[in-house]
Amino acid sequence: MKPRCLISGCWLASVIAAGSATAVRAADGGRAAPPQMPVIAERVRGVVRAIEEAVISAPIQRRLTKVPARVGHRFTLGETLIRFHCAEEGAAHRAAEASHRAKQLVLKNKRRLRALRAAGAHDVGVAKADAERARAEVDVISARLEACRITAPFDGRVSGIFVKAHETPAPHAKLISIVSLRRLDLKIIVPSRWIRWLTRGQRFRFHVDDTGRSYNAVVSSVSGRVDPISQTIEVIADVIESDDFLLPGMSGEAVFRHRAG
Repeated sequence: MKPRCLISGCWLASVIAAGSATAVRAADGGRAAPPQMPVIAERVRGVVRAIEEAVISAPIQRRLTKVPARVGHRFTLGETLIRFHCAEEGAAHRAAEASHRAKQLVLKNKRRLRALRAAGAHDVGVAKADAERARAEVDVISARLEACRITAPFDGRVSGIFVKAHETPAPHAKLISIVSLRRLDLKIIVPSRWIRWLTRGQRFRFHVDDTGRSYNAVVSSVSGRVDPISQTIEVIADVIESDDFLLPGMSGEAVFRHRAG
């Protein structure tokens, strides 16, 4: 049987305990540490998008000699995607180059004669103008030749083909569509109440339905307008270290983790 404590002994123990608690609070600045709030996982749907994509149209009306063989063709920056038959422009360019060289020789000869006082300043000026006009003609035909070849503006894949080789599409007709696979982002619609804790630079995980793979992503921008009907707001996020399995148009679930409160 445990002995009962005397009244004075119990009182002394209470004083010691109270003093210890006071000392702990004093060491912590006089305040007790607040309890840690639980972490909450919020889930919402999202769609993968290509930051760079384009529909390429025909700049001229010529017969096509090269078109990507199939949808999904991968290409690199600067690669020739479309080529037109431009034999006439090529011949005209060679003729213009030859004419420019001839005019340059005449100008060189006039300047030599001028140095020998066998030609006047007017003769040199006329020869120089002729050479400059010939150079301008070369530039004009070079610009036409540039339209005969369409190169890739970025690394990516062909997402659509609307013509075939040997066809002659009308000017401005759609030829192919392309998308970049290097730079992908996510479009997510979240409840507007999330703006209390959702900020730019916040990281989260995105789980793709089509492949079952998961990727890290980071919020890059939050829309400045809330939809008054659905009480939602648009969020754009960049995918970190995407791979060949992640394609534009895929959808999945974005999981955000934050502390309650």
